[in-house]
Amino acid sequence: MKKYKSVLCLIILFSFSLFGEVYTLDKSIQIALENNETVKIAKQQLEKSEYIYNEAYSGALPKVEANLTYLRNLYSSKIANMEYYFASFANGIAGLNNTILDLHPTADLSEMPVLSMPDAETEAMKNNTLKAELSLVQPIWLGGKIGTALEIARIFKKMNLSAYRMEKDKVTIDIKKNFYQILMLKESKKVMELVKADAYKNLDKIEKLYKEGLVSEYDLIQARVRVKSIEPKIISIDNYYELAKEYLKINMGVADEDPINISGELKEIISPDTLDIVDKAMANRIELKLLEFQKELLTENVTIEYSNHLPNIIGLASYSFQSQNDDLGDTFETNYGVGAFNVGITANIPIFNGFGTKAKVDQANVEVKKASLNILKTRKFIRLQLKDALSKLKLAEEELKLRDNEIAEYEKALEITQVRYDNGLCTQLELTGAQTSLESSRLNKVSTIHNYIIAMIDLESSTGIISETEFNILK
Repeated sequence: MKKYKSVLCLIILFSFSLFGEVYTLDKSIQIALENNETVKIAKQQLEKSEYIYNEAYSGALPKVEANLTYLRNLYSSKIANMEYYFASFANGIAGLNNTILDLHPTADLSEMPVLSMPDAETEAMKNNTLKAELSLVQPIWLGGKIGTALEIARIFKKMNLSAYRMEKDKVTIDIKKNFYQILMLKESKKVMELVKADAYKNLDKIEKLYKEGLVSEYDLIQARVRVKSIEPKIISIDNYYELAKEYLKINMGVADEDPINISGELKEIISPDTLDIVDKAMANRIELKLLEFQKELLTENVTIEYSNHLPNIIGLASYSFQSQNDDLGDTFETNYGVGAFNVGITANIPIFNGFGTKAKVDQANVEVKKASLNILKTRKFIRLQLKDALSKLKLAEEELKLRDNEIAEYEKALEITQVRYDNGLCTQLELTGAQTSLESSRLNKVSTIHNYIIAMIDLESSTGIISETEFNILK
């Protein structure tokens, strides 16, 4: 029994590997959003905006630097040694004092020692020089540049967030269109398989009637031609179906060798709620938001350019220590060096730069006006897109209403033609024509449902309300 269970498990596993993993629309979208390189790049850019904000904020914080310099003197010029002259002067006084004492022993003088004479010249620098510095710079007022930079960083972060969402929306739209194209081809194949079954059934019937001498050879040829004409259509649909699945795998980032299977149904969708759809589009279209963010950035740029009229005030503090000595060990001793601690403030006050700052401010204002015009232009374009999407959707809705009636009429016409043919009142050519008309009508319905769904997707794209499932937002 265990052996049979193991074999059954192997058969099930083999079946899954043979037919591939099953993908619904929701699953396809989620996998594509996880694997798509463009979405990943946009996500990295969003992460970068966090660091840009931190960089802007750092402008308000103090800057502390430490510098340590050591110099080894390999050669320096000779300079007069003041110790030589001091020793000469001292020895001269000592010689005079000692001479007087020799001539007048009773004089109230004491003998003075004679100093050893140093070199008349010495090196201009000691062998070792050590310099240590610690400085602090604190911006106090920079004409509002820091606050403006922080605001620009916030806007930039919003832009990257919108750009990230826009890339996700593009991927979602592509997956939806690709997915429903596959379902359309899948449904078309079902229709053609039914047509093929009917054609073979009709051929079998005609062959029997021909053997009994009840129909002509022409009718038999027509029935055979009908059967043979269907197979190339099915093969063509199969080819397009496989290509569409391969394209879906590319969009999802699935490995080429992994087979996939699509789970879904091509069906009519509830008409969307188009109430206040223009207002919804204006509030949700990311392209419009990006232009508005761009205008905000340009407005902040005006503030930055104008701030060049204002003074910059910076606080300063520093400590330095410098030492020179021929003995390296003594160089680090404070007794051989000089230290200094300073605090201060510096102000840079612009007075006149040839109207350059005013010209830059005027240029920045022009850019803001251009951004405003681009926003107005984009709003008009969005209205036109909505009008076009709604027009296509309405046309698809009207076509859907006609398709069911059309199919019913062609089915009735085929029944009548079949009865007439069975009674010898019409030819096989007329029967084939009725069958072809019904076939075309059924395929047209599949195509019309697909067109309706594509119109819904385009309407989602036009409004900027793009769901990652089906069309829940527009219901």
